[in-house]
Amino acid sequence: MSRTLPLSLLSALILAISVAAAPAAELPDAPQPATLQAAAAPAPPTTPAIDAGPCVVEPNQPADPLTFHIRTICLVHRTFNIGAIVSPAIGAAIEMARPPDHYPREWKDGAEAFGRNYGDRAARHTASGLANFTIAAIDREDPRYHASANPEFAHRVFHAVIFSVINQSQSGHRTLALSNFAGASAAGFVGMAYLPRGYDDVTHGYQHSATEFVSFAGQNLISEFYPEFVRLAHKLHLPTPKP
Repeated sequence: MSRTLPLSLLSALILAISVAAAPAAELPDAPQPATLQAAAAPAPPTTPAIDAGPCVVEPNQPADPLTFHIRTICLVHRTFNIGAIVSPAIGAAIEMARPPDHYPREWKDGAEAFGRNYGDRAARHTASGLANFTIAAIDREDPRYHASANPEFAHRVFHAVIFSVINQSQSGHRTLALSNFAGASAAGFVGMAYLPRGYDDVTHGYQHSATEFVSFAGQNLISEFYPEFVRLAHKLHLPTPKP
């Protein structure tokens, strides 16, 4: 019996050494904790952020300090972009297709009439942008659009429309959007210098001003829902609209 015990101990020792020296691939896989398995699982793909342009401040994101350079970028971006070239052409075509009553012939027939109507709309848009830029710089308004932090559709629409009346100051406080009122007024009354008689009066000036003011709300809506426009364009395989 005295020999049997040492032999048993020696056999157990040899077995333990052989198991320890065996390759890892031959050992049975030990069950991993759930936390380790979750950590090893690939992360779900994230939706890339969509840049809405230099004149839109995303919700819950710090805004860059407002400088004269940013003000100038927003002026050029909104007043002298591709829309400033295409939109007057569309408006002029609509005007000539359904001209106002008693409109002079030189304003409703032929290429020269198209040029006059195109120039009228381009002049309104440019006057609006320059007046908006000037007043915003004087009373220290922030010309950028600050998007809504509320994801609800109705709230975002309301926010975009109200932001054309009450926007944000350079210091981050709410303020009356005097620059938008100034831009709308400039767009409405610049035509008094060249429009035909009967359409160069104050009444038509107010009408044009109201139209321009509505366009500010339209621009805000486009800025607010720009990410959705981009995703829809990708889904339909259409060119991505530029901010």
